[in-house]
Amino acid sequence: MELEKLRALHPKHWEKANAIRILTLDAVAAANSGHSGMPIGMADVATVLFEKHLKFSTQHPYQKSSLLPYQRLIFYL
Repeated sequence: MELEKLRALHPKHWEKANAIRILTLDAVAAANSGHSGMPIGMADVATVLFEKHLKFSTQHPYQKSSLLPYQRLIFYL
């Protein structure tokens, strides 16, 4: 599928993934070190994981059932 079609079909996903890309570039620039290729390339994957599959509550971020999937994601990355 072409990028323009994907962008038109899923505008909210596109915005969220781009926010991750921009934050990644800011973090690498602020640290004056690191490589941004993998986080930029995996922004779409991270967006789908957090939106569709992982159970993370922003209302209760330190609740055990909320924090466990987040820890697993960091471990695997």
